[in-house]
Amino acid sequence: MAKKKSGGHLASSATTGGVTTLSATYLQFQDMLQADVQQRQRVNDRCYAILQMVQGDIKKLSTLPPELLAEYTSLQILVKSYRIIDPLFLALIADMTSNGQSPDSSPTMPGFGSAPSTVLAGFYTSNTTPPIPPGDDAVLVALYGILVRDNHTDPGWPLDEGVASGAFPLPLTAAFANALASARGEYTAYRDLYTNVFKTLFDEAAQGPFEDGLGNVGPSSPTSAKLQAAQWAMVVYALVQQGVRADDPLLALKAGGALASAAGANDAAPPSSIAIDLPDLEQQADVEIQTANLEAMQGIYFAAMLEELKIFQVTEKLVELFQLGMLPLGRGRAGDFLYNYWRQSVTRMTEVERRNLYARCFGIPGGDASQGNPNREFNDLWLRFISAVSSYARQVTVNNLLQASIPMPVNTEQVRKSGRDIAANLSLHGYGVAYFAATELQKQLNDIIALLNDEDVKRAYGSRDIWQVIDQVATLELGGARNSIRCRTMASAGAIIIRWLADHADVLAQPGRAEILDLAQIRSPLPLAKGVKPTTKPRDSDLVDACDRYLAVTGTTDVSRDQWAQPSDTPAIPTRPIQIPSIARDMLEAVGVSPNGQSKS
Repeated sequence: MAKKKSGGHLASSATTGGVTTLSATYLQFQDMLQADVQQRQRVNDRCYAILQMVQGDIKKLSTLPPELLAEYTSLQILVKSYRIIDPLFLALIADMTSNGQSPDSSPTMPGFGSAPSTVLAGFYTSNTTPPIPPGDDAVLVALYGILVRDNHTDPGWPLDEGVASGAFPLPLTAAFANALASARGEYTAYRDLYTNVFKTLFDEAAQGPFEDGLGNVGPSSPTSAKLQAAQWAMVVYALVQQGVRADDPLLALKAGGALASAAGANDAAPPSSIAIDLPDLEQQADVEIQTANLEAMQGIYFAAMLEELKIFQVTEKLVELFQLGMLPLGRGRAGDFLYNYWRQSVTRMTEVERRNLYARCFGIPGGDASQGNPNREFNDLWLRFISAVSSYARQVTVNNLLQASIPMPVNTEQVRKSGRDIAANLSLHGYGVAYFAATELQKQLNDIIALLNDEDVKRAYGSRDIWQVIDQVATLELGGARNSIRCRTMASAGAIIIRWLADHADVLAQPGRAEILDLAQIRSPLPLAKGVKPTTKPRDSDLVDACDRYLAVTGTTDVSRDQWAQPSDTPAIPTRPIQIPSIARDMLEAVGVSPNGQSKS
């Protein structure tokens, strides 16, 4: 017994009559297997969507409209009763059976049968060396490959219609029947070439342990050769175009070259034989949204809203009154804080520096535009996301109450898109000093809240809580108080929203990869676990509640909310700050254009 390396794997080989052949017992047509896995996933996704209409409670399925209940029942029968549900596979089984052929239509799980002639969506066994799909199973694989190669993979069946009608598989559509007849003609005309080419493909195939559709390897998995039915058909087509015959003495060499072209290993393939397989651009988007940047922006936004409440100015005024001896405080924790706050004033950010930071991060008025580029896009993107979440949550809740599958003006992808836009915007403006400033502001705010909550301070102003202290000092010393309920609601709601964006950065960056919101959680929110704060670990229900509170406290009407929720073009948002020479920046500023390309008008 010798060892031969094939396709990067070692497989045992035997020498018979001077010809070395690989001894893999099983054939694994991976494109057939993956097609079945994908179809099963589509069916499961549809079942999940129907089940979410009753909050995931199977006991409530009877409350669904009759047509939805019938569809759900049929799909469940399909996935549980049929070992293979790939429509193309089932269509070939139906057609070949009606023509007196007998491919195995009910193979055993999990993945390979007990007899040499068993097929399971791409798995074959054979006693021949090399193993060739036996009899009618070979015809099925070849027809499958031809149809996939020519992009005729849909027989036109709804997912559940065959099960519901009790006539599964269904008759073929006219377009698919014509494509299948053409595939039969090609295989019949070049049967010998298909057989001989297969032997070459087997010799070139990678060999390894038997895998299921998800790539899992079971214990004591036998060796299988990994092939593609579509590549088999593509190689034969390329050879036919070159005029190669089944008895060509250089068939193995020419088939190897055609296989390399079909697999994209060289540039010699004719354009018609090259499959269109574009790169996934979203896989490159993981750097667009930086979680750490969003976490920094959460702290800065929280501080900015409390700045509007005058919490920093109130503290500064208390320090000033303390210095002048006008604050009735003696020895104690409040006095210690005020004294240390006064002594450390040179190490803290000034009000001007804080407002410059707020303007750069969120475009809040009050900062010096010459100290950085204000984030002018934030407010629109922010309102679009909040409105989209609120509208979507309200729609799915109302839809659940009405038990009707009505089209919704805002769908989950609009929520994802608006979330990605605002997250990318916050990430871009969260570079540089943002994180370090956020940590300082967090410590400063914690100390200020502790001071204002001190009993001596509250007693000095006849107040019961810190908000009354702030209102009293602002009214008496700072020219008037702000709406504390509005400011602190915006602060807490905004912090929850930004933290949710940070926690879901990967989902936002990969459209269509996962559900953006858990509808069951939104419809039936559970109490928070002990010790868990929504500002540090927000759930989807916390996000919806924060968006609704923000819109309510800012006086946003339902009409305005629905208008903001509508999709819009994504603004030009670079993934990182762009370095612009100072002379170019000055020239842009001179003509009224900021360095990020936005007009200042």
